[in-house]
Amino acid sequence: MALEFHQYADLFPLVEGDAFEQLVEDVREHGIRDPITVHEGKVLDGRNRYRALAELIKTGEVLGKGWGHRANSVLDGDDLNPPHIWFVRYNAAFEGDALAWVISKNLIRRHMDESERAMVAADIGKLDHGGDRSKGQNCHLSTEQRARLLNISRRTVRSADWVKEQGVPELAQAVRDRKVAVSTAETIAHAPQDEQAAILAAAGGDEKAILAAAKSIRARDRRIRFDEVNEKLAEISKASQPLPTGQRFPIIYADPATRYVSGFGDRSIENHYPTMTIEELCVLPVSDLAMDRAVLFIWTTIPQLRNTMRIIEAWGFTYVSAWCWDKVDHGTGHWGFNQHEELLIATRGDFPAPVPGTQPRSLYSEKKTDHSVKPAYFAEQIEMIWPKLPKIELFARSPRPGWERWGNQADAPAPTPEIPDDDSEAA
Repeated sequence: MALEFHQYADLFPLVEGDAFEQLVEDVREHGIRDPITVHEGKVLDGRNRYRALAELIKTGEVLGKGWGHRANSVLDGDDLNPPHIWFVRYNAAFEGDALAWVISKNLIRRHMDESERAMVAADIGKLDHGGDRSKGQNCHLSTEQRARLLNISRRTVRSADWVKEQGVPELAQAVRDRKVAVSTAETIAHAPQDEQAAILAAAGGDEKAILAAAKSIRARDRRIRFDEVNEKLAEISKASQPLPTGQRFPIIYADPATRYVSGFGDRSIENHYPTMTIEELCVLPVSDLAMDRAVLFIWTTIPQLRNTMRIIEAWGFTYVSAWCWDKVDHGTGHWGFNQHEELLIATRGDFPAPVPGTQPRSLYSEKKTDHSVKPAYFAEQIEMIWPKLPKIELFARSPRPGWERWGNQADAPAPTPEIPDDDSEAA
């Protein structure tokens, strides 16, 4: 009676087609050069050689010189079972863990890429049993253990697990056949299964077509998550308890009038407009205005950059990026002719970044107008990216439709102070 294959051996694909036919001929001519390993009464290693024996019994082909005294004879059914010399029993005391042994043998033999190894790791995660079952043990290995066994990252194992659990069978097979990377397959596996099948059928094994489909799914999923998070933030903002400063907001836009110490005569802007020192700005209760998940957009000049970072931290935010306003015409400056201002972007909590493809270019050019009024472009970009979220503008000089205002100039609009174009520092 033919032996069954061990579940550990079945983690790896069988040889088929021309390669198997060549193996059968090699076994017929030269015999079994590497013994077939048996464990728990099943073939643990050497399934393809065992299948070659079965094929030679089926065809009745005459054995070659490599079979020694069996040359010029034929095999029969008894040759498929121990104790023939082409079988060896697995020695756990010498070889150690059987699963690790099988994996090691096959990784060396097969030259598997990362995605193929990941699918093996996913298969290991679904093994029915193992260990000492009389003591209630099992072989459900952790993600970390499987990652070490297959020499891949935990993230790659999780990707393969998702493909195996949520993907159609054809998707997992495409990974095993090296038609698609496991990371791409994971993305496709997030789509409904009928959509997955349609993608694979339309691609016809074309890797570029599968990659394009995965990119489309990622963009769609990001948009869905972005919209869901923003709707939740809007609900929380509307339901927030009134504070001394009013409603809490997920989006804050600020252009603080900062007191400067100028090195060029009597250009101190506080002679004309109300300003605040850095210390006064830092203690403003902006943190009370912001939700736990919020984004802050705050204007700064290059000489002022370090102090603006102080303000950001004092208000409870962390710098993440910036947009730049190119004023087209340059001004003065000690280290360079200043021609731009920065709109720093800072967040607190897990605030969603723009959906890829919707974010603006980081540089925008527009000539400055009187009193350094900031281009409406930047506020408009914020409105387009987060149309449903409540917004507040600090130190607003004029009302903006759909925005709340807060600060010492909100009730009585005043001109924006002229910020020096030289390298003056804030007080």
